Amino acid sequence: MNKAVEQKMIEGLKEQDNINSKKNQNQEQNSDLSLSAKAYKLFSDRKTPLEVAIALNLGESEATKFYKEYWKLKRLHNLTLIYEETKGDIAPFLRLYKLSKAAGMSASHVNNILEIANNNLPEIECRYERLKREAVR
Repeated sequence: MNKAVEQKMIEGLKEQDNINSKKNQNQEQNSDLSLSAKAYKLFSDRKTPLEVAIALNLGESEATKFYKEYWKLKRLHNLTLIYEETKGDIAPFLRLYKLSKAAGMSASHVNNILEIANNNLPEIECRYERLKREAVR
């Protein structure tokens, strides 16, 4: 084997040793973290509660607890409040968001419509039904 090839092989082995050493350091640092810190780290890496539960061998209640704590730490207080008020059923909000987005509406448009409708919702519903019937004729 010539010297250049031998030198390249030695450099490659040293580089692999450095990579393995860094991996081991990261694993040691991660093993020193508390369970909650590991969960927060995974959430910050955009993992879902299900993925975190699987990765850390958690039950649903513990994964959800860590997720809510993560929201609070990220200052997502309103999201936490809405989640708790709706007992986790945020589907109507998601539907409203998707409908308004599909209609090209801004948040201020949605707020205006809700304020108008909230003041006189029964009358607006009645007008809507009447217009639908007239359109069919």
